Amino acid sequence: MAQSHENISTKITESHDAAGIVGSVLEINKSHDVITTSFEEMLEQSLQGFGWAIFFQVILIALSAFFDSEQAFISIYTDGIPTWHCTNNASKTCNSKQSADICKLHTSEWAWDEIPSKTIVSEWGLQCSNTFLRGLPASSHFAGTILGLFVLASLADSCLGRKKLLLYSCLTMSVTGIITILSNSVWIYSLLRFIAGFCRATMATSGIILLSEVVGKKWRGRVGTLLVFFYMVDILSGLQRHGASSSTVNVFSSRKDLFSRKWSCQRMLSLMVVAFGIGLVFYGVALGIGNLDFDIYLSGIFNGLLDIPVVFLSYLLIEKCTRKTSLLILCLASGTFSVMIAVVGEKFKVIQISLSLATFLCGDTALNLILVYSVEIFPTCVRNFAASFARQAVTFGAVLGSLLNSLGSKNPYLSYGVFGLIVFCCGFFVLILPETRGTSLCDTMDEQERKENIVHS
Repeated sequence: MAQSHENISTKITESHDAAGIVGSVLEINKSHDVITTSFEEMLEQSLQGFGWAIFFQVILIALSAFFDSEQAFISIYTDGIPTWHCTNNASKTCNSKQSADICKLHTSEWAWDEIPSKTIVSEWGLQCSNTFLRGLPASSHFAGTILGLFVLASLADSCLGRKKLLLYSCLTMSVTGIITILSNSVWIYSLLRFIAGFCRATMATSGIILLSEVVGKKWRGRVGTLLVFFYMVDILSGLQRHGASSSTVNVFSSRKDLFSRKWSCQRMLSLMVVAFGIGLVFYGVALGIGNLDFDIYLSGIFNGLLDIPVVFLSYLLIEKCTRKTSLLILCLASGTFSVMIAVVGEKFKVIQISLSLATFLCGDTALNLILVYSVEIFPTCVRNFAASFARQAVTFGAVLGSLLNSLGSKNPYLSYGVFGLIVFCCGFFVLILPETRGTSLCDTMDEQERKENIVHS
């Protein structure tokens, strides 16, 4: 009996000690969370200021968007079919104003309105080639961007860092762009466009992450809109020009860390689905303005001018609205407008152009928000890689969009109809993602996980 009492006493003592150990661990975790939160508050307070030195850094970083936009949209002018006219030797069937099939006419019956070197189509005689060959340069460029994002994304999180990678990207892309003017065939031109796409792959993600990390959360959304401004400046200036005339382990560690956890893997895949839909409708509509039987320069001017309200709309949504609600509404709206472009048809040209501008407005704003959003939902250790994956999904959409534009030159349902349907469906995946408005940025995956456990508890 005495031995039984002794055993019971021993068990009570052991359970008491175990409870004490658990309580101590909980207190340590709580104190660690308090220390982490205090450190985040101190860091946030140190970043609250926005003096001239920070403003100068922000402007220098945002300038990279100027070159990025130049490479993304230059194919609108360099790869298009220029206007032509009938010559004196033409037969009565030749009528350029009624869009006669130029391939059914003899070469002596028509001539280009301007010099043949204006676009690659007129310079290399691609006007009667198949749609694949005409769309090859644009598709090659975005295919190079996809490969570049996959290969270079982790370098900014490991051995090179954001600033060096951004510098090297600008330099190599500029050199490749200069060499491109020496192309003497569509195949060499497409290859150089592929290399240029590879070099520019991480420019947008490195720029937006650098902008977000040099300022506090109060200014994070505001400085992000500067990228939109420089995109707008480049589009408008382009219209003026063309219209008028051991490290390996570190590199792959972020990829392993990102996809080894269920919550981060699910978050990454959902983000990529949304980004893919947005990239498809934005680049598809922007690069397909030549399919609407409307002057491409005038359409480009309208799209460029729309970037002005896009800047203010993006700023308003970032400051006043939640990320998830804003992205969902923009995806649904752009999808609806895009499908309506195909339904209306060319009989109602004014309505069709208006719907195209509305689609571009929603798609452009959604693209700005998804870039900011992709920075906020992942910690520093994998932020560049995760944001690059989101950008890669956007580029996948651009590749598919350029191909669908070639197929949909005579049937808008194959282009605008598909754009709208896909982005409409992809938009609902944003409901899986967390809300990040007003939250601070974490540094490690463990810190991000602890922070979200505290929020949900």
